[in-house]
Amino acid sequence: MPACEATGRRRRAFEESLAACRELGDLQATASVLSNLADVVSAQGDQGLARTLLEEAQEKFREAEDWRGVGWSLNHLGDVARESGDLAGARRLYQQGADAFRDHGDPWGTGRSLADLGDLAREQNDLATASGLFRDALGLFTALKHRRGIARVLDGFAG
Repeated sequence: MPACEATGRRRRAFEESLAACRELGDLQATASVLSNLADVVSAQGDQGLARTLLEEAQEKFREAEDWRGVGWSLNHLGDVARESGDLAGARRLYQQGADAFRDHGDPWGTGRSLADLGDLAREQNDLATASGLFRDALGLFTALKHRRGIARVLDGFAG
């Protein structure tokens, strides 16, 4: 099955799931589906709709007091801003995500946001900032023994 056909099926499935979650009034599930749908929509190239879906997901996560979900929504909003060329917005959102994760004791999320900030700084040729961010992320991932996170940060250093 071609990738775009599979993506279209995923989108339809998430849209159906979203309708059901809204009907049930389940904030947590609605927020999660909104986030997943935003990922598919972003892959299809519609960054504006992805942003709208993620903003709603963030609002629902806040209502449900799911601070990890809030952090991931901020991080994914950073991805959308970056993809759209809004590097200042991406930096602000990644930092807000890192702060949310740190404030609520999530070292994995903190490390991921710091790695994203490092990638952004590296892309802007701010190598000193990138190095510091990657070092901080590496410390978190190493303490967690999170091999995928460690590999991601080492890739950032290599870049």
